Amino acid sequence: MKNSLVAIFATALLCLTVLTTPSVKAVGDYGNVEGRVTYNGLPVKGASISAGGQSVISDSQGRFRFDPLLVQDSWRAINVTVRASGLGVWRLYNAVIIPNDTLRLDVKLSKHDVTLSQPLPGTTKNNLAPSKVSPEQDQNLKPAATTLGSQKVPPGVIRVYVTDKTGLSPEDMWSCRYDPVPKGEVVEVPFKDYVKHVLPNEWFASWDMESLRAGAMAVKSYAWYYVSRGGKWYWLGADVMDTTCDQVYNPAVSYASTDQAVENTWYQRLTENGYIVPAFYRAGTKGDPGEQGSDVMSQWGSQYWATKGKTWDWILHYYYDPVDILPATEADLRIYSGPNVTSTTPTWGEPFNVKVTVKNYGSEPMQLQELYIKLRGPNGEILDLGGDDNSNPIDPGEVRTISKYVPRLAIDYPGLYGNYVLTVTYIDPGGFLAPGLPPGESSTSTSIPLTVVAPSYKAQIYSITPDSPSYYEQTTGSLTVKLRNTGNATWYKNSSSIQNAVRLVTYNDAFHPSRFYVEGSWLSSSRILMQDSLVMPGGIGTFRFKLNGDLPPGNYTEYFRLRVEGSFGSTYRGFFGDQVAVNISVLDDSTPPSITINAPRYSTERSSELSFPISWQGNDEQTGVKDYDIYWKNGTDYVPWKSATSSTSATFGNGDPINLAQGGNYLFRLRAEDIAGNVSSWRNFRVIVPFDDTRFSYNSGWRSYYNPYARHYLHTYHYAYSYGRQATFSFYGRRVAWIGVKGPTRGMAEVWIDGSRIATVDLYAPRYSTRTVVFEKSLGTRNARHTITIKVLGKRNQLSTSNRVDIDGIAVLR
Repeated sequence: MKNSLVAIFATALLCLTVLTTPSVKAVGDYGNVEGRVTYNGLPVKGASISAGGQSVISDSQGRFRFDPLLVQDSWRAINVTVRASGLGVWRLYNAVIIPNDTLRLDVKLSKHDVTLSQPLPGTTKNNLAPSKVSPEQDQNLKPAATTLGSQKVPPGVIRVYVTDKTGLSPEDMWSCRYDPVPKGEVVEVPFKDYVKHVLPNEWFASWDMESLRAGAMAVKSYAWYYVSRGGKWYWLGADVMDTTCDQVYNPAVSYASTDQAVENTWYQRLTENGYIVPAFYRAGTKGDPGEQGSDVMSQWGSQYWATKGKTWDWILHYYYDPVDILPATEADLRIYSGPNVTSTTPTWGEPFNVKVTVKNYGSEPMQLQELYIKLRGPNGEILDLGGDDNSNPIDPGEVRTISKYVPRLAIDYPGLYGNYVLTVTYIDPGGFLAPGLPPGESSTSTSIPLTVVAPSYKAQIYSITPDSPSYYEQTTGSLTVKLRNTGNATWYKNSSSIQNAVRLVTYNDAFHPSRFYVEGSWLSSSRILMQDSLVMPGGIGTFRFKLNGDLPPGNYTEYFRLRVEGSFGSTYRGFFGDQVAVNISVLDDSTPPSITINAPRYSTERSSELSFPISWQGNDEQTGVKDYDIYWKNGTDYVPWKSATSSTSATFGNGDPINLAQGGNYLFRLRAEDIAGNVSSWRNFRVIVPFDDTRFSYNSGWRSYYNPYARHYLHTYHYAYSYGRQATFSFYGRRVAWIGVKGPTRGMAEVWIDGSRIATVDLYAPRYSTRTVVFEKSLGTRNARHTITIKVLGKRNQLSTSNRVDIDGIAVLR
């Protein structure tokens, strides 16, 4: 059989070498070249692609496209070179450009140089036309290959033997070499991709679309025939070769026109008596329609009939009748990997995940059906863990992992240890062989052994932070205990009907109520909850809790140990692991807190009303401040304002505790107490409430102003510009302060006290400030009667723009 095939191949090549160039499309038109550059499946950005006198650079997705290239004849051959930093040079010789079509290049770079060629039209067309044979007669088929693969579902993949082309000339790369078989490797190729990358090497891409569609059907049917029978080159593990021994497969080259022809006919199949037809074909002769009913299609004949207006299906019937052209069924779903489990030595009482991955090798969405996952126990027990998951269709090419099966051996096999077997089986829903599988199999099935071991609870101290906690009496300390799970059982934070909880429990007099118990931080007076929801073997469990300080100062030791607790009786319950001993120091605090007070001298520094804010802050580095006492007076005796308050600020006035009076001198004292009961000494301070501007006596020329929204004291003030304007105020006191306004439009004034000139006050400032102390004078140590007079000078600082003088109030210390 092999000798006859060789003779036929030689004949075909001879015929094709004398073919004239097809003349189909207009001369002097343009063709396109585009493609993608990848390395290890990832796009290569910045690759340089040169061809036909042009150079382009690949984008971030590895894609590139040349400007349209002029084609002076029916086709034009060019050489393509691709270079990328750090990778080998990729070369394609004799890339054929066709008018009004797009050559699509799939450039796969490697660390080494890659050299390919594209068979030139009219020179290397091969011939696949032995006499028609049945499976039993075809000596190239696997012996006893009587069980047919799917005759309805196109294969998901095809195994292509890619021959080594090192050292071969472009003309010899695709020649048939089989005795001996050349070096090569088997590559699994998506079946549709294979057909798309064969058709332009077996049919002129420039031919009419009906001819290309007939060719697409023949290329597909030939390959499908051998895949469904276990492979033509079964001893190599391959279905077909990539040379003219079968069909020329060049993964680097396809065309828009031939791709379209494949897509147009993909859901059709060529059958006879229900079986896929091998669809042999030969070159034929230009202008000759070829022999009708010969079971061998003439390639030139297909173009002849296409130019006569015949359709692709008519052409196929002309050569292959009696045949049927029927719709193809897309149902190619297979186990892709798995089952994978959390562990092949699972612990009894523990859940473990089973994951199975399936892939849709077909071209239509599919539902997952007939998937069975079973667990066989040591004594032959069978547990069905479920299977079908039809919630969402699986799209073509999609890989989906099924991981919803979480069996718990403690429930289904109480106390049963030993050897189990987990089996996953998928049966094709149509009952026929899943494409690509070895003949004779009706399902895919895989099993893995499991050794179920008894649970073991163990723990070692990982850390205690702080290692010896110390804190002051009447406060709380904080402690974090971490323990490593050195057993094979998972620790759970909470218990349920199928799992128990692991807790840190008082020990060395087990379950004793701890004197360090803090409500809300402990689960109970003897138990502490784990922070983590679960801790797998090898993980770290964390217990974080507070320690009570309502104890006499001294040194203490508290003991803990882990314990399994819960109502699930099919597994171990009790104490385990290292004992945790914590040395605790409760410290004595005998130092009172200190106090910082933030209060104004004059109420107008903080407020325009008859009230003012005060703030204070205690500091105690031992136990912390508990509360404060604040007293006040405006006469002889202090009275409480705030007692045992934890607040650190308040506003005095507006009825809290009184309504303030103008001219009031309010004295305060404040102390703090810490948590240990230490009380600070009193801190005293005074705040003076000024009289407002209406208390002055003014001569003529002064103006008054009131605005409820003004920032001035009590929202009113007096002002004057001219020399000779003066204001007088008499009082009893030891110190006096003029409250006024400074700003860029303010002038100058003199201050007289008791008939003597005391100071000249310049009220200029770059920026405005209201309720400001513009003058202040101490008048001795006893209260005496005094008179202050403010005289407007009618002049100003050279930087000022006005002589204006404002009076907002007067403050008096008594």
